[in-house]
Amino acid sequence: MSMTAHQRHTALINDYMQYYGGAQKMAAAGGLEAHARQQRAAKVQETDLAALTAAHRFIREPGDDATTAYGARLARRYYNRLFREYCIADLSRYKESKLGLRWRTQAEVVSGKGQFVCGVKGCSAQEGLASYEVNFAYTEAGAAKQALVKLRCCLECALKLNYKREKAFRKLQAKQLTLPSGPRKRVATAVADDEHTAPRSAGWEEGEDKEWVAPPPVKDAAGGAGQKTTAEAALQGVGSGVQQPSVLSADNSVWEAKPAQEAVASAEEELDAYLEAMFM
Repeated sequence: MSMTAHQRHTALINDYMQYYGGAQKMAAAGGLEAHARQQRAAKVQETDLAALTAAHRFIREPGDDATTAYGARLARRYYNRLFREYCIADLSRYKESKLGLRWRTQAEVVSGKGQFVCGVKGCSAQEGLASYEVNFAYTEAGAAKQALVKLRCCLECALKLNYKREKAFRKLQAKQLTLPSGPRKRVATAVADDEHTAPRSAGWEEGEDKEWVAPPPVKDAAGGAGQKTTAEAALQGVGSGVQQPSVLSADNSVWEAKPAQEAVASAEEELDAYLEAMFM
């Protein structure tokens, strides 16, 4: 049976993998072609970008340069070329209270990005810039870190930078505006009669500023036409054994009457009385 060159090659390879110990490796790799791809991928070396990404640090420490690996040396050279005065920020996820920061490159320093131009990616504002100290908390190489860095940005980007706090502050303001006003003053209007007795002095208004309100009339014990005020009813004693207190007259004669003047002795009379008491 005649075979083409490709068919003959496939048959020989299958016999080799089956009878000379390559059957298990080929089966684990998913076939002959998959096994060959794995061998070629294992020979591919790591690129410079992958090594730099793995060894780069936002703020390098002395322990990061202790190793002499190629990736660590490459990351150290790249770190020394960065300008670490102002940062460039990525606020694409500001509603989640997340931001990304990196140092400026030489091209950005020459163009003024991050110092004379807003330091947020995608923003080119040059007016109303202000410097902010950002407490940057991040996770790097599986460890939680924290750094205080400077960022210059415009007012609109600053609101995005403090989005969470601004939102909480506006909610608090809206809540305070919707609160009801203080409790209103209430006036005691209890009436003392045969069935009910006023628990407090009637006619006084509760609150800081008290104001006298005329109390309602009270019927006498006989239920006749005669009426007395609450104050007069309280002053009357019950029973014959209770002493009646003195009641001031309703007219203004008490206030119009002049007080009694006491006799005041002159200086001569006092001297005569002194000498008389001395020689007696």
